[in-house]
Amino acid sequence: MVWVVSLVLLLVACKPGVVGKPTPAPTPTAGQGAESLVLTPEDMGLYLAVKRKALSRLEEALDRLQAVGGDPLRELGELTVAEREAARALGVDPQKFARMQQAVTHLLTLKARDEETLRLEQELQRNLEELEKLSEHTRDPAARQFLEAQKKALRGELAKLAVERRQIGGEGEQLQLLARFRVEMAQLQARQDRLARRLREALAASGKATTEH
Repeated sequence: MVWVVSLVLLLVACKPGVVGKPTPAPTPTAGQGAESLVLTPEDMGLYLAVKRKALSRLEEALDRLQAVGGDPLRELGELTVAEREAARALGVDPQKFARMQQAVTHLLTLKARDEETLRLEQELQRNLEELEKLSEHTRDPAARQFLEAQKKALRGELAKLAVERRQIGGEGEQLQLLARFRVEMAQLQARQDRLARRLREALAASGKATTEH
C-alpha cells in the first residue's frame, strides 16, 4: 500500500511548473550530474514526451480499474517505473531522462529563487527610499545616526541580492528555454493534478485507508 500512496504524493509533489520535490529517478553515474547537462529544445521535447507517455499509461490503467474494478495495489504501477518504461518506448535512455529531469528541477529552483530575490529587492528598495525621505526631515543627531545605520544595512542586503541575481543570470539562456515551454509544463501539471485526484478517489472507493501499510 505504501507505494500506491507514494505515487499519489509524487504526482502532487512533482509539479513541472512549480518548485517541488522532484520525482525520484535513477541515480546518474559519476560525472553525469544535472549541472553538466545543458538542455536543448530537443531535450525539453523528449522530457515532456516521456512525462506525457508515463501519465497516459497510468491514466489508462486507472481507466481499466474504474471500468472493471480491481485492486489498486495490483493494477497501478509506480510513477518512476512508468517513466522508465515510457523513456525506453520512446528510445530515450532512462539515465539521460533522469539527468534531464534533474536539470529541469534545478532550473525550476533557480527560477523560484530569482523571482523571490527580485521580490525582496523591490521591497528593500522601497524601504530604503522611505528611510531616505525620513532622513531629509530628521534633524536630531541620534535619530539621523540610527537612520544612516539602517540605510547602510539595507544597502548591504541589496548588494548581496544583486550578486545572487547575477549568479542566477549566468543560466539565463537555460531559464529562457524553460520559459518557452511554460504552457506545455502547465498542461502537464494539470494532468498530474487530475491523476492524483483520481488516484485518491480510487483508493477511497477501494475501501483502503491511505495510511495502511
